[in-house]
Order: sequence, then structure tokens, then C-alpha cells
Amino acid sequence: MHPLHTQEWIDNAVAPGTPAHVVMRRRTGQTTANMLFVLSHVIKHPGEVYRINDHYGTREAILNALEMLRDMVEKLGLEHIHFNRTNCSVVFENRTR
Repeated sequence: MHPLHTQEWIDNAVAPGTPAHVVMRRRTGQTTANMLFVLSHVIKHPGEVYRINDHYGTREAILNALEMLRDMVEKLGLEHIHFNRTNCSVVFENRTR
């Protein structure tokens, strides 16, 4: 179990009595950390298309991670970072959106 996931935390944040194994990989910050890595990578490697992945491995999770990254880029006011939902990728290059 992730160190942040005590039974007390589960009871307060999720639902009382929810087994720890159900939420073991939730709210750990792993997706956030992965998307910060991706953001750093694409900025350091302009023009290189980076395919997004997520530790859950489902298309829905990958699209959610892509949206998280898009929100980060928007909130930081970054420009020239382009997203492709079809192939779940991101690229940093100077072109019109």
C-alpha cells in the first residue's frame, strides 16, 4: 500500500470500510509526476513526438493523463505544446494550433 494510504485516509477520502487494495494505486501522485516528466521531456526535445502512457494502462486513463497535462500547460501559460488525442501524444514545436 502507498504510504499515503492509511485506513484512516481511505475512510475519510474514499468511503468508510473500503478495502485498501481497492484504492492502493489511487491518489498517489504517480500520474502527476509522470505528466511533469513528459512536460519536461517535450520541452527539452522540441519536435519529438512523445506518446503518453499511464500506470493504469487503459485508454481512458491515458486520455485522462493527457487532459491533466493539457491543464498543466494551460495553467503555466506555455505555448507551442500540441496534443493529439487520436494517438495520445504531445509535441513541442513552433506551429499554429
